[in-house]
Amino acid sequence: MPSSAPSGSESISPADNRYWIAEVAEFMSEDANIKYQLQAEVALVWALSQLDICTPAIAQEVREGAKLVTVKEVQEE
Repeated sequence: MPSSAPSGSESISPADNRYWIAEVAEFMSEDANIKYQLQAEVALVWALSQLDICTPAIAQEVREGAKLVTVKEVQEE
């Protein structure tokens, strides 16, 4: 994360120009939100594989696919 106030998906709120704290944005920005949502999706599919609802191969495929997702792609959807 940048040390100066960001724009776009790195921002937390309109107050960023005055109160920007990179350490907070690392967890609360739109970029971070998407990252954590992907981690939750991967964990969910892994849990489903442990319950034999899907195969471990599918869980691995989701894990690998999540690594390829970009913030820009999510925003465009």
